[in-house]
Amino acid sequence: SKVTESKRGQTNQPASNETTAEVFYKGSSDDFIVFVDDLEASKAWRSDRSISLVNVVNAYNIFVTQKSGAQDILNEASKAMLENEFGSSDEDHCITKIL
Repeated sequence: SKVTESKRGQTNQPASNETTAEVFYKGSSDDFIVFVDDLEASKAWRSDRSISLVNVVNAYNIFVTQKSGAQDILNEASKAMLENEFGSSDEDHCITKIL
């Protein structure tokens, strides 16, 4: 699976007034998005796992685009979708894989 990062003009997560960026994960059957506070923080986290995920992700929500790409309406990923793609429905595990 390929991970691409997109700022696309900075995206506002619906439940928040904060400006966020997104990390796009192209899965085998679904495409997933996690919102992060800052792409630089997510890059730093990749090389230094002592940084807490709480300081990187905007919210512990994983969204799915269902093969429609990163531009379409996002739905929250179901536990079954996470289980199918990542072998677990544990959000920490899945977010770690996506990032």
